[in-house]
Amino acid sequence: MTNTDAIPPAISSAFGVAGVGFTSIEKKNGSTMSPQEIDTLRKEVKHKMVELGLDRRGSYAVLLPRLLRPTHNSSLIMALSGYRSGPGSQAILEDLLAVLSTWPPENA
Repeated sequence: MTNTDAIPPAISSAFGVAGVGFTSIEKKNGSTMSPQEIDTLRKEVKHKMVELGLDRRGSYAVLLPRLLRPTHNSSLIMALSGYRSGPGSQAILEDLLAVLSTWPPENA
């Protein structure tokens, strides 16, 4: 039994999870992202946050409203800590990197 056998066909086709495995994650352009690449992305985001002085208490509350998707505080913390490294965390890290690359915001 593979990891996708337990997913009903209607759900797997609706959400596109038929080919998702535990060792690779789909990038936005369709290629796979390894856990090492996700860890590298996480470290890049953390370094960028330190460079911009956003590694202090209260910084997550400033960054959360600027993300492209509605994100809960705990999801952001788990993605940045490396506790979770799934497709959702990858999307959060990519969004956060995009926000940090245009920091400081114009209307801050």
